[in-house]
Amino acid sequence: MLLPSFEIGSWTEDDVYFWVQQLVRKGDSSAEMSVYASLFKENNITGKRLLLLEEEDLKDMGIVSKGHIIHLKLAIEKLTYDYLNLFHFPPLIKDSGGEPEENEEKIVNLELVFGFHLKPGTGPQCHGSSCTSQRQYNACVRMDTI
Repeated sequence: MLLPSFEIGSWTEDDVYFWVQQLVRKGDSSAEMSVYASLFKENNITGKRLLLLEEEDLKDMGIVSKGHIIHLKLAIEKLTYDYLNLFHFPPLIKDSGGEPEENEEKIVNLELVFGFHLKPGTGPQCHGSSCTSQRQYNACVRMDTI
């Protein structure tokens, strides 16, 4: 499916119209859903609003078919999921500013800290001189690139 832009939050009403039109496949039972593209445009649904639509909103817009509502909600949920996955990953385009070339040397400082904690047993598991102690190990690594 073609998207007007990966930044769904900046989609206009026309972009949403284009997206809804693509949900309709020729010769498919979803062909009767083609009227919904205009319905979304008439209700001023932008990208931000699209991601916020609930089932009740679709009903208020005049979509009464439960099957069509399910189809639209699944498509919106998939769009939201795909958008959030793209949003949380860095772009694949290399930023030209300040990055060293592959053959350049990098200086990296590593700091490794180990910790050991011993909690002497105190409680119902202690009987006379036989107490169970709890041991806890911690490790922390910090890396700075210069």
